[in-house]
Amino acid sequence: MKILISTITSLVLSISSFAQDMSNMPFGQTPADVQESYTFDHNVKLQIEMYKNGKVKQTEDLTFLFSDGAIIGMELDDKGNSNMIIMDTEKLQMITLLENNGQKIGVVTAIDDQQMMQSDQSESDEFTFEKTGQKKKISGYACEEYVLKDNNDKETHKLWMSKDVSSLWMEAMSEFAIGQNSIPGSSVGADKLPEGGVVQIVMEDTNGEILSVTTVNEYNLNQVTDIKTAGYMFMNMPQGMQLDGLSK
Repeated sequence: MKILISTITSLVLSISSFAQDMSNMPFGQTPADVQESYTFDHNVKLQIEMYKNGKVKQTEDLTFLFSDGAIIGMELDDKGNSNMIIMDTEKLQMITLLENNGQKIGVVTAIDDQQMMQSDQSESDEFTFEKTGQKKKISGYACEEYVLKDNNDKETHKLWMSKDVSSLWMEAMSEFAIGQNSIPGSSVGADKLPEGGVVQIVMEDTNGEILSVTTVNEYNLNQVTDIKTAGYMFMNMPQGMQLDGLSK
């Protein structure tokens, strides 16, 4: 199993762009094989800060939803519009729910199971975690800092881990990333992560300049969320067409 460190940032930017593009497209409804509702047992509320020249240039808040089964979701509040991606790894499909100016659009995309298998097998073992000894509280959790060492990576990833947080959300995120396929970022095996769960990820360039900071603001186990698909106009998108920037 993989965990793709920069998956979240890439997805947030792509969802916003995709939502805008879809709202401007001529649209025709087609039958879609979707459930009336999707239920998630747990959620993690994340804040992503993207930097330029040492300053925060963009901040995004999102909710990552997951259960113990094959359904995984990510919800982004984009200027008051709720945009949602649901990954069904059992049916091998991605359901995108978009709201824009009162218009509710649903897009169903097939996932290539062969590409998922190739992505899952492409992981490199040439990395280690180095414990720095730095400690601090983040979102109320006592955390310790680890640096991901990877000779093939152009960025530095600093992970703040807490033993008070479960690793379940990052394991679920890895499944989400594999379904998206070819998302840029470092991939690491779940069994090689330090003990505990990730509370914050700091990504820096080779000069030590911060590129992004992803922080877990809330970790909510056993908080059920139900996403309904009623009222959406659905279309089926051919296999291989995914969110802009994620299929390259």
